[in-house]
Amino acid sequence: MIKKLELGNPHKRQDYITVDINPVEAGVIKDEAIHFLRTTTDRYEVIESYNLLEHLPNPGEFLKLCYERLEAGGKCIVVTDNAEWFPFYLPIIHALGIGAHQSNHYRYIGNSKGATVTIHYMVFSPLHLRNLLTYAGFTKIKVRRTTFGARLFGEGIKE
Repeated sequence: MIKKLELGNPHKRQDYITVDINPVEAGVIKDEAIHFLRTTTDRYEVIESYNLLEHLPNPGEFLKLCYERLEAGGKCIVVTDNAEWFPFYLPIIHALGIGAHQSNHYRYIGNSKGATVTIHYMVFSPLHLRNLLTYAGFTKIKVRRTTFGARLFGEGIKE
C-alpha cells in the first residue's frame, strides 16, 4: 500500500494519514503541519496539502520538510490561492470573505466547534510557487492554474 500523507485537512481521508490543527473527524491527527513534519520520522510516497500553504508563515520551510519526509521518487502536491486571479482584489469579494487579497485584513473563518482561526500570510503567483518548490529541492516541477484560475496546482518529485 502506498503511504500517503495529507496536511491541513480536518476530515479523515481514506488511505491517508491526515493531519490538521483543527480536526473535525475521528482519525485525524491533531497537530500543526510544520510541527508534525519536524517530529515524524516516517517517510511517505505522497504528501498533499490543499489550501494550506497560504496559511503558513514560512512556506519554504514547509516544502523543505515535505521534501525531507518523502521517499526517493515521492511526490508532493500543493494547491493554493493564485495571486494573479483578479477577482480576489475586488471589494465585493472581500465583503463576502472569499479570499480577499486587496487589503491587510482577512476575514476569519472557523467552524462551529470553535476552531482556532487561521489567517493568510501570503499568496503566490505561478512563478513564486515554482521557485519555492525548486528551493525545497523538488524536480520535475509542474505548476498550473486551476479552479477557473483562482488556485494554483503545484507538484514536485523528490529524485
